[in-house]
Amino acid sequence: GRRRPRQVAANRRTLLPTPTQKTPQPRTRANMPKKVQKTPDWLNPNADAGQPVQQEQEQRRKPRRGDDEDEGVGKKQKGIRWGPLVLLVLIIMPAMLPTLLDVCGKLQTMGILSIPDVSKWANGNKYRPCLQDFYADWAPEKLGQLDSTLAKYEGREKQLFATLGKKYGKKASYAKCT
Repeated sequence: GRRRPRQVAANRRTLLPTPTQKTPQPRTRANMPKKVQKTPDWLNPNADAGQPVQQEQEQRRKPRRGDDEDEGVGKKQKGIRWGPLVLLVLIIMPAMLPTLLDVCGKLQTMGILSIPDVSKWANGNKYRPCLQDFYADWAPEKLGQLDSTLAKYEGREKQLFATLGKKYGKKASYAKCT
C-alpha cells in the first residue's frame, strides 16, 4: 500500500513548477505575437484607418457599363439584343394567333389576300383513288403521273374521266369518288 502514495507524490512534484521553470501566464495583448496584436481595420475606431479599406474595395469593384475606364477591355458590341425579342414573340404569338388567322380569313373573303387551301394538301384529291384504279387496269405506265394529271385537270375531273373513257374505250367510273 505504500507505493501508491509515493507515486502520487512523485507525480505531484513533476506537475509543480520548479524555480527554474516559468509559470504559465494568461495570454494578454502584451505577450501576443505582432500579427495577433494588430486590430482589424473594421474594428479600428479611427477615421484614417477606414480610408484604405474603401480604396481596396474600390479597386476590387468590377467596372460597370457606364465606366469610362478600360474602354477596349470587355466592351460589348452595340446592336439589337435578340434574346428578349425572341422571348417576347414566343409569349405573345399564342395569344395573337386566333386574331391573325381571323384577319387573314377576312382579307381572303374580300379578295385582298390569296391563301392556298391547305385541306387539299392534307386530304389529297378525292378523285385520286378512282384515277389510280382506272390507270392500274388500262394504263399502268401512267401510274407515276397521277398527281400531275390531277393537277392539270383540277376542278375539271369529270371532263378528265370522260376523255379517258373516249381514249381507252371503257367508261371510267368516278361515282364512288364524288
